[in-house]
Amino acid sequence: ADVLGPYDVFEGSAAPSLRDGMQIPANDPMMYVSAMAQATKNLGFAVTAAVTFENPYALARRLSTLDHVTEGRIGWNVVSSYLNSAALNHGMSAQMSHDER
Repeated sequence: ADVLGPYDVFEGSAAPSLRDGMQIPANDPMMYVSAMAQATKNLGFAVTAAVTFENPYALARRLSTLDHVTEGRIGWNVVSSYLNSAALNHGMSAQMSHDER
């Protein structure tokens, strides 16, 4: 799984996830795929990208590039994101409602 901000649901804050190191730091998994694809020829890769915060053209371009360098071994886990911290990290005042996402 990928997240665009620290987990902030439990106890209403990011403090527990920061204290316990839950997906911190949150590196971009797409950055690792091309290197891993060069190390193996028998594995596929799937990356998570939240449609709530992705620019459609830029995402399509990155996925197309990964499709090329992995010789078709890339998949996309489509999510809409739910963390308020993700919305804050993208300049919003709060996360959109479920139906808006």
